[in-house]
Amino acid sequence: PVQYLWKSRVPLVAVPVLIGLQNWHAEHPDVTDLTALGGRNILLEVLLLLGLALGTGYLRLPFSITWWLVLLAAYAIQTRFLLGVATVLSLSVLLTWYGLRFQHAAAISALWAGAPMTSRWCRVAWQLWDLCVHLWPAVMMIYSHGPSLGWSAPASGGVVTPLSALVALPMSLTWLCGLSLGLTKDEIRRGDLSLSRHAYRVSSELPQEAWIFVHASHGIVCLTWILALLLPGIALGVTGLFILMGIVKQPFTTAWWCIFATCMWFNYGPTQWRSVEEAANLKLLEGLCCICAATMSLGFYGAQVFSPWAFRSMVLNWAVRPLARWFPSISKALLGAVETEVFWILA
Repeated sequence: PVQYLWKSRVPLVAVPVLIGLQNWHAEHPDVTDLTALGGRNILLEVLLLLGLALGTGYLRLPFSITWWLVLLAAYAIQTRFLLGVATVLSLSVLLTWYGLRFQHAAAISALWAGAPMTSRWCRVAWQLWDLCVHLWPAVMMIYSHGPSLGWSAPASGGVVTPLSALVALPMSLTWLCGLSLGLTKDEIRRGDLSLSRHAYRVSSELPQEAWIFVHASHGIVCLTWILALLLPGIALGVTGLFILMGIVKQPFTTAWWCIFATCMWFNYGPTQWRSVEEAANLKLLEGLCCICAATMSLGFYGAQVFSPWAFRSMVLNWAVRPLARWFPSISKALLGAVETEVFWILA
């Protein structure tokens, strides 16, 4: 009953809340947490956020309701700290909810708490409700209060501070702790992340990996936002490059070669790409390139000494076989050269 009461009322308050937050931020664009608020007030707001997460979990309400209560708290109290936490949670809800739906089609039944659908139009109505209550508010929060990339305005980090992202980080697990406190002993058969199914009530039970994705995605969003605010842009870009290469299953050396080629370009490329202001960033990039080169050399040549078969496997899988497949005209000669001692000396 609490969920149905909430779901019938939240579309009515979505527009006023989002407009109110936008207007307040426009009137106070330069307000900072620690100058406008004392440490005691910050502590009270942190306790409020954790209490909302714990309470909604205890009542078996979905985490999206926690997010909406944080939006309402930011609208009522009007501080940049709460607005920053609400912005981080907006991105988290957006990625986890629609990422879960993309992986598991049955997850959409969480909108109507797993109840049987009486007609096709009921399903369409719930999907429209989802767009009005989840997709549109989350996108508007990120657009209005998230980072600006400098396309239509100067680049900025938005209202989110490292403290806001740090406080948002444990809210998912706090909600899960509240949920476990509200369950009976019979319902807690496995003390893992799949306890979330009791709040979402999907029609078919999702696998454990689905709930791991939900809670891990929230943590990744918060940690990434913290690093983006604290690390220099060059360091963040290099870290992202290595993560991308790992995701697409490319070797570490490929990422290093990209960094090395970038350093060479900015050192010896066209003069219009170089300026005095970029000197510090270039030195940082070169330093990262040198450190990665040292670790790569130790790992690569160390593997040749301690595991000769591993080196041979790497050369065959990452160089010889791709070249033989892409260039059939030289494949026979290349595969023949692999059997010679000279080839491996040169490799």
